[in-house]
Amino acid sequence: MAKKRGGRRDNSGRKPKASWLAVFFACEEQRYKKLEKRAFDRHEQTSRAKKARDLQVSIGRTLARFRSPIGFKQPNPDKLAPKAVADLSKLGRLKSISIVNSKIDRKEILASVAEDFAISPATVDRFWKKGRRVQRDSAKD
Repeated sequence: MAKKRGGRRDNSGRKPKASWLAVFFACEEQRYKKLEKRAFDRHEQTSRAKKARDLQVSIGRTLARFRSPIGFKQPNPDKLAPKAVADLSKLGRLKSISIVNSKIDRKEILASVAEDFAISPATVDRFWKKGRRVQRDSAKD
């Protein structure tokens, strides 16, 4: 059995360091999840998205009414609900919504990742900034 450093007791000695790359990826993953959720919530509040959702529900109900119990062939929505399909296509592409980063979100992410990796929020912040710097420098090349 290999000798542990730092004494005989369990968990004694210097703790293994968390990889800055793992901390960076955890921070970025949480950040993107928060931004995606906020963008989706803002998008759902727009009248255009509500109209599109209503048309999709209408088309789905029409398709459910005319679905045959035999086989798995999907009915053609263009034939069964042409007006709703035309209205939905007139809406066009749904616009993208820009979301600004929040300092409150950053503090929450720092605290959460620090708890997950059992390191201080200052260390998480330093690792996150290092990862962003490496990412930015690699994009320049």
